[in-house]
Amino acid sequence: MSLGPNTNAPAELLTPRCIVCAGEDRPTLLDALRLAGFEPGPSRHSYRCYEFWKSGDVLIVWTGIGTGTIEPLLWEIFQPGVIEQIVLVGTAGRMAESGAALGRAYIVDQAFLAGTGLDGENLPQPLRPRWPGLPDGHATASSVSTDFFYGFGPRLMTGDYPFASGALKRAFEEHTRRKTDLVEMEVAQFYAFCAAFPDAPSHFIAIKGVSNTVEVHGEQVENSRDAIAETLRMARGLLRVG
Repeated sequence: MSLGPNTNAPAELLTPRCIVCAGEDRPTLLDALRLAGFEPGPSRHSYRCYEFWKSGDVLIVWTGIGTGTIEPLLWEIFQPGVIEQIVLVGTAGRMAESGAALGRAYIVDQAFLAGTGLDGENLPQPLRPRWPGLPDGHATASSVSTDFFYGFGPRLMTGDYPFASGALKRAFEEHTRRKTDLVEMEVAQFYAFCAAFPDAPSHFIAIKGVSNTVEVHGEQVENSRDAIAETLRMARGLLRVG
């Protein structure tokens, strides 16, 4: 049985433990998985912008950037009620006033919406993970999630982006004042969907590795593999993968 028309994935692929990686380069993800001790093997299923692997009894899913890829994926993989724990991994940018370190992985304990498909839903913010018995010692960070890779950044303040006179600019100004640590494109939406969708897993959390400072895009390519590997190592621990 297919899970739905977007993933077109067979339901028998699903496992209680799942890792989702959104918005990263596919070969870079596979390298990072191996660095982190996973053995993804050959692809089990690929359709549209979704691909599925298994590493032991952990399901690993790769997809694209932002709300438009996360919403269909989660709706479809949650429907059978098989997944119990899900971890979102990937990279993030470091906001200008942040003390987050390049290459380090952080659990996102507070996530905010800014320029996403959910902004108009008046959701209580910050959005938070739901994970049992999170041990002390894990580094945490706040993050703002947006669907605007180039639009949510300092160019809003200099007039170098065409939509710089409304809500997007106000949100960037707010998170600069707040000294929000990270900016990325999926965490707040992921938390919102996991908390609201039927048959969603009881436990969900996002881990982001810092690959670049906002608008220093060259750092992203250089640092992504190691940053993703760090998020995957942390995910192994949270999922208690042997």
